[in-house]
Amino acid sequence: EHRSCFVVDQVVSSASVTHAVWGRFRAPDVNDVVLGKSDQLQLLVRAPNPGDGTERMRLAHQQPLHGTLVDLKVIPCAAANEGGTAGADLLGILSDSGKLSIVKFDEATKRFAPVRQLHLAPPGLPSLDRRTLDE
Repeated sequence: EHRSCFVVDQVVSSASVTHAVWGRFRAPDVNDVVLGKSDQLQLLVRAPNPGDGTERMRLAHQQPLHGTLVDLKVIPCAAANEGGTAGADLLGILSDSGKLSIVKFDEATKRFAPVRQLHLAPPGLPSLDRRTLDE
């Protein structure tokens, strides 16, 4: 029988978090969480808690976004033909800047770096709303 023990601790304020995704952004064998706020991304990673042998999530990186976040999706490594670390997932970011950005987490610079950007519409995306994205 395998038992799990979880420790809940506030890592970041949840008041402004609009999106949360789970993926393998740094490496294929590492689970990470990316939180999306209206104007930034935050990468949470598992880290050992000294002294008691448990693990906790800690904020490893935060980065501003250009525009306001509309949607955030994981692009699994199997679908990410190019641009990502072998076996690492990519992120799809839609913002009201009119761009769809595909980004990877770059371990060398310790930040999300663009793989590709697609211009979909002028800034503001007046014709896109949440219902359209979920269909």
